[in-house]
Order: sequence, then C-alpha cells, then structure tokens
Amino acid sequence: MICKRLIPAVLPLLLAACTTFQAPPDDARRTWDLNPALPTAVDAPIEATIHVARPTAVSALAGADMAYRQSEFEQRYYARNRWADDPGRLLHPRLVSAFEEAGLFETVLSSSTSAPAHYRLETELLALEHDFRERDSGRARVEIRARVVDLRESRVVATRRFQAAEDSAEATPEAGVVATNAAMATVFQDLVDWIHGQRQ
Repeated sequence: MICKRLIPAVLPLLLAACTTFQAPPDDARRTWDLNPALPTAVDAPIEATIHVARPTAVSALAGADMAYRQSEFEQRYYARNRWADDPGRLLHPRLVSAFEEAGLFETVLSSSTSAPAHYRLETELLALEHDFRERDSGRARVEIRARVVDLRESRVVATRRFQAAEDSAEATPEAGVVATNAAMATVFQDLVDWIHGQRQ
C-alpha cells in the first residue's frame, strides 16, 4: 500500500531527472573552432625574425557568424551555429604555430609582442563559407590574401592570394566545419611553401 502511494509522488521526480540529463536538442546553439592541421617542416631556419600579424577579414566575415552560400550574389548565415570568435582571432595562434612548426625562421613573433622583426606577414581573410552552389552537401571554400613586408626597408616584397575548397560529407554545419578546417590546412601549407620560396 505504501509503495502504491509513493509511486505517484516519485514518478514526476524521476521524469524530471531524465529530462534534466537529456542530450541537447538538434536546434541547440553550437559554437565551432577553426583548428586546421599544421604544415610540415620544410627547411632549416634562416637567421631572421618574422612577425605574424593577426589576420584581418572583409566586413562580411568580421564577426563570429558562420556563412553559407546558395547563390552567386547572396551570402547567408547559419542561425544556430557560430564560430567561437571572429575568424581572424581564431586563426592567429594557429598561423603563428604553423610558422613555428615549419621552421623557416629562427624566431616567429605574434601580435602580442613589440620585439623588433625583419619581416611581417599580413593576411586578410577574403572567403570562409559553406558553398552549396555545385554540390547538395556543399563545399567549404577558403580564400586568403597574404603579403610580406620587409620591415628594415619598409616595403612590401611579395603578395599573393591563396584559395582552397574541400567537399563536405553532408549538408550540415558540422560537416562544413570539418571541410573548412581541411581547406584551411591546405591554404596554410601553400602559404608556408610560398614563404619558403620567397626567402630563397
């Protein structure tokens, strides 16, 4: 008899507990990181210091919104999926690590230091989007403009655009993020190889 009386009282508590520990719904807001794989080492370092400036971005990519495209002239943004920070801030430490890992220069500096350097690498993010114009599951597209400044002579010594695309496995923001990181890794490697050629 006591058990019968307890069941109605305990059952709501059990159901509430189950509800508390349920997985988040599919439409929950999610944040994503830009964390591309680092390039491989390409050479012994030269006795020079390079300052890797924090990447800038075109106005459409200035915030943390994740962009996608279905037509030529309209860029849209996912409603419940965002980058963890604006892309320039996310990419900067990885870009510094990329040049440290590549071993091209004796010293690699970030924006947080005012130490003197021989060169400065400036980059601008031109495209970072999940493009659905050619594939139903989409393709991640990345484009960066880079330039190298000789700080001793205060002049630009080289400039180039880098772009890469990677097919996404499915038409979801998560698959787009995976493909974006793969495309960005390709751009990083191409950028390092280009800098390597410039210092020959």
